[in-house]
Amino acid sequence: MKKIFKVLFLSVVICILFCACNEDNYIEIQNNTSTIGVQAESILGDGISEEQNNSIANDNPIGNEIGNLFAETSSEDDNLQETVDSPGNTRGDETCWISGSIVNFRETPSTNGEVICQLTKGTEIIKLDEEGEWLYISCQETEGYVHRDYVSAYPPIDSQSGEVYIIVKKTERLLELWQGETLIDSFSIGLGWEPEGHKQVEGDGKTPEGEYYVCVRNSNSSFYLSLGVSYPNKEDAAAALADGRIDNNTYERIANAIDNGQCPDWNTALGGAIMIHGCGGSSDWTAGCVAVDNDVMDLLFEYCPIGTKITILP
Repeated sequence: MKKIFKVLFLSVVICILFCACNEDNYIEIQNNTSTIGVQAESILGDGISEEQNNSIANDNPIGNEIGNLFAETSSEDDNLQETVDSPGNTRGDETCWISGSIVNFRETPSTNGEVICQLTKGTEIIKLDEEGEWLYISCQETEGYVHRDYVSAYPPIDSQSGEVYIIVKKTERLLELWQGETLIDSFSIGLGWEPEGHKQVEGDGKTPEGEYYVCVRNSNSSFYLSLGVSYPNKEDAAAALADGRIDNNTYERIANAIDNGQCPDWNTALGGAIMIHGCGGSSDWTAGCVAVDNDVMDLLFEYCPIGTKITILP
């Protein structure tokens, strides 16, 4: 802005000087018309070299200053354009962690690529770019490729940070993954075709409510991956026994499994096989299970061993 004001100021000065001298110059020009004509003829006859033109231009201090200012401004604009156009650090570099036990770090994005070294689970890396099923990463100032299936956006579980557990909030359609007092992340979920209320009987399309735990892990699920919910728990079984939905033997069988941290009987009038599984958490489409997106299921499967507590709220 200062340079622009300076240009404007100098322009005003030129106008003032021109106006002040205009009348005298007019008389001077009339008196010396013949002289100028002779000089013009001489110049045209002899020609002006490039060096002479430059010398004449440089002898004009005001024009020189304006020229310099415009040149500097243009230079600044060019520099600004270079800054805008320069790619710089445009890659969204992202901190990630190796999730596989031992993962090959390769020079090229192929299983035939030469192995630089092997990275162990929990190694911190920087994701620089993506190329199909491969991630271009930096690890300890070395760049190369690892397969995306063995990389997690979350750090490995630190047993010193507290117990890992799941809270499902049915009304809010959210699943929260916690470790101790730290919320790792929250994710959208899909429920059954009758999402409101506590599950009572087989086939009611409801998701149970209460305190449960992971009782089964299935890596060959029809719905990508799945974690079994320990429904029915002892409270569910006691209520069913009280109103005649199950007999005492069935209650004892369920209660014994819960006391031992096992999978309860899923083949009773109460129903069972309630799972947290993949294949999409954007709508209510299950038979009473809790559905999430597959990438979320990857995280849950990594973080949640058998026995992980699950609280399901209305």
